[in-house]
Amino acid sequence: ASGTGTELLEPRTAYFLEHAELRRETQWRIFFRDLRTQVIGLEALAGKRWLVHESPWLSRHLDLAGECREWVTRQQGQTQWLWPDAHGRDCIDCGGEGAYSRLFPSQASRMAKDVWMRDQGRANGIFCFSARCAKHLRANLDPSVEVVCLMEQFEKSRRKAL
Repeated sequence: ASGTGTELLEPRTAYFLEHAELRRETQWRIFFRDLRTQVIGLEALAGKRWLVHESPWLSRHLDLAGECREWVTRQQGQTQWLWPDAHGRDCIDCGGEGAYSRLFPSQASRMAKDVWMRDQGRANGIFCFSARCAKHLRANLDPSVEVVCLMEQFEKSRRKAL
């Protein structure tokens, strides 16, 4: 995917494009297939424990929960990945994807805080698949909580390669 200039879209956008049959295969499916064994600019995460926050759009709607878990598992090494109790198709939304945060801002803020509060004692920060989730978590959590996004890391490594 990185060699073809493919960009990762928000999971929610990818879902609608795939279901509107505007594209046969979303970039996320290509990403998980082609880059499954590569570490993409995750060196900065080494030595820390990261709570994995899955996108409900990837895990449930695009049915890529298994691919998310497999990708994270292959990234082991110096980084410790921690899964919340509810993960995969049962992952809990942080309130940052879609229109929820605009329609119900106080509930969406509480959802973001709940994601971190449940597991904060086990992890140093949160690793997200979705840039919207990362932005929402950063806006609603204490600034001391580090939030890293796969989409952002992928884009940084793609630009470095150019």
